[in-house]
Amino acid sequence: MKGEPQTALQCNKDSQSWQLLSSYGIWTFIVLPIHIGYRVYLANRMPIMDCDETFNYWEVVHFLLFRDNSFQTWEYANEFSLRTYAYLTPIAGIARVYLEGLRSGIFPSWLWPLLTEQMFDPSQSLNIALFVLLRCTLGGLMAYAEVDFCWSIVEQGFGRKDGDKQEDKVKGGCEGEIKTVVATKKRWYVLVGWVTECLLISSAGMAHSAAALLPSSTLTAMWLLAASAYMKKQHVRFCLFAILATLAIGWPFGVLVLIPPGIGILVEERERLLTFVLLRIIPMTMVIQGLVMFVDFQHYGRIVSPLWNILLYNTQVGGDELYGVEPLSYYAKNLLLNLNYVAPVGLAGIFPLIWSLFRSRSLSLTWIAGLNLMVPLYLWLAVVAPRPHKEERFLYPVYPSFCLGAAIVSVSLIEGIVNIPLWPKSQQQEHNQKRQSTRKIQISAIALAIIWIPACAISLSRTAALSKYYSAPLHVYAQISSAIAEKKKTSTLEETDHTKTSIDVVCTCGEWYRFPSSFFIKSELSEIQFGFAPSTFAGQLPQLFTAEGSGIPKATTNRFNDKNAPEAGSYTPLESCDFLVELSTSLHSCVNQNQDKHDSTSWKPMVEMPFLDAEGTTSTLHRILYIPYLHQHAIETGKVRYSNFALYTKR
Repeated sequence: MKGEPQTALQCNKDSQSWQLLSSYGIWTFIVLPIHIGYRVYLANRMPIMDCDETFNYWEVVHFLLFRDNSFQTWEYANEFSLRTYAYLTPIAGIARVYLEGLRSGIFPSWLWPLLTEQMFDPSQSLNIALFVLLRCTLGGLMAYAEVDFCWSIVEQGFGRKDGDKQEDKVKGGCEGEIKTVVATKKRWYVLVGWVTECLLISSAGMAHSAAALLPSSTLTAMWLLAASAYMKKQHVRFCLFAILATLAIGWPFGVLVLIPPGIGILVEERERLLTFVLLRIIPMTMVIQGLVMFVDFQHYGRIVSPLWNILLYNTQVGGDELYGVEPLSYYAKNLLLNLNYVAPVGLAGIFPLIWSLFRSRSLSLTWIAGLNLMVPLYLWLAVVAPRPHKEERFLYPVYPSFCLGAAIVSVSLIEGIVNIPLWPKSQQQEHNQKRQSTRKIQISAIALAIIWIPACAISLSRTAALSKYYSAPLHVYAQISSAIAEKKKTSTLEETDHTKTSIDVVCTCGEWYRFPSSFFIKSELSEIQFGFAPSTFAGQLPQLFTAEGSGIPKATTNRFNDKNAPEAGSYTPLESCDFLVELSTSLHSCVNQNQDKHDSTSWKPMVEMPFLDAEGTTSTLHRILYIPYLHQHAIETGKVRYSNFALYTKR
């Protein structure tokens, strides 16, 4: 009897401790600002990882804003119409607001060094400044979704029901009504939520996917928000995010990750299922689909369903395989690069949940809900992994699931170990229960830190490597306008011939896929025309939008095919180019490919930025990670080599 007051005090103490870690104030005023600040900071310091992001999305946003000098791919051609404009219309709306703010000068000069390391004058290059703001916005929105997801785990668990609490009551008490098992479960959720938060914010994969303008990135954010709504029992909110993710972003395959929690919601709504479907799901679906079709009608000039078209294209034999096939090891390597050992541990995330179900010998609604959050990982991999055509961005939607799974495995393991009764209880130990409980909490925290701090450090090193090694294109393109304007200013002072056109032609050759977007070309300093010089690439390149956009069926000025065959209208002869953006290591190949009358020595660099020479770098460690002092030593010993990503001009 003497141990009971001490036990009550211990439970109160534990309860206060976990309430502090799960408090709204800490997550809203500390975690959220830090997470958003980090994502915004990285947004424009990470390279664009996929040319699809540039040509299928950033270029279309540029066209929606300015209606000229924007490139399109064959997917936007009227006869194919695989992409929906509804996905990018809200982004263009946000961009117009930012553009007005930039023109009015409301953004202070000190803001830009915080947002990007690219060198440009925001007052003279509004488009680049706009691009920077949009990427920061995308990163900030992803950060909000990540924090909302993790806080929901901490605060709500996986969506605890009264039935679960009743199940806990039979297992012993603390102050009579507050149950020990309830406190233990609460601690488990708090630890899982915090570990998931740490793994997400440090993840190299999330670092470059967060600010990406891609349906797979948007789906990731939508899934996080939908999963949060699922845990909070906000069923209508879940359905809204699920329907938007399926119909409005132009990537219907994402419905796979929403099916398990969606079924869970329908089961929970079984008592009013017909009313829920008829008065909630169907009206939202009709409204969203109607808006999507209305937007696409405005751009294609006819009733069209890109959703249906892209499903047909990806189900036909050999469709996406035209753009390359990879073995299964491609995804394994990408997961290890972007998540390191979080990936294999996270893949086992479902097993502690299954073990808990068998151990309790009852279908706990709490753990069933946990399964609904983990099953999307396996469902997605089962569908995506076997497809011959593989892209790194296809893994974006399950990065959070890997982090959640890793948190579940590690917390379950540590909590299981520290709670093993190693000796029988005695009266003296009952008096010391408070001290023992505090010690268990400390051991759990220390053990989890030992497990995951190395993973976080590796991910941060990988993130730094991606930024340092491959962000040169963003820096060089940001300086093109000012460099050309400076050259023209110097030429005007030295020459008396002013008959040459004021339009400068900038081309790229083998590095066409590193073109960040037309936001970097047009400025108030100079008028530039961008083109693609012929290279060894044998596929189909983008072409400029016509003034009518996608509204002309089989337009003669824009000829496209769905076989990835080259089209002559995509190229600009190198001899017509005044400037060239290319890697120093591929300049010679570019000039020879074009049989230009000048050799590679006829081009001199104007702007240069270091770019990792992956083939010339013999150190695998330094090719994958950035380790400051060791990296410099590796450069000096020749294990790491850099080339230059440069803007060239004719001598």
